[in-house]
Amino acid sequence: MTNWMWVALAAGATVLALLVARRLTDRRRPTLGDVVADGLAETWSRRLGVPRDRIRPALHGHDSTLRDRIGDQVGKVSCTFRQESDAELRHLAQAVLDCDYRDGGSERITMRVPWRRIPSGVRNELLRPGTGETVRTWTPA
Repeated sequence: MTNWMWVALAAGATVLALLVARRLTDRRRPTLGDVVADGLAETWSRRLGVPRDRIRPALHGHDSTLRDRIGDQVGKVSCTFRQESDAELRHLAQAVLDCDYRDGGSERITMRVPWRRIPSGVRNELLRPGTGETVRTWTPA
């Protein structure tokens, strides 16, 4: 191969590496709000009379009016994460969401969440030896 072919190959590899790095940095990491939306979007959409697919964007600040409406109804959500004990389900964690409403009501949702959808701080804590569960609190901001 000639020198110009090596230069072209190196330039192509550099461009490809930059594109991959950019895509990885643009990928949004999962948040506690994502887990809350996964578990409670259906219930909240019924309570608020809005489509389910509007809940997650509202929690991320894309619809401040709807986020305010959620905040008017939801006091806090306690999220308890547990490792699955069954070896067949080790790629999942159990999440128990206890939602306290401002009107005094509450509800509990239990679901399995893939490890890739668990916020990194929660995942890191669950992976520490001797840690069977961890609790986080989410509030509408």
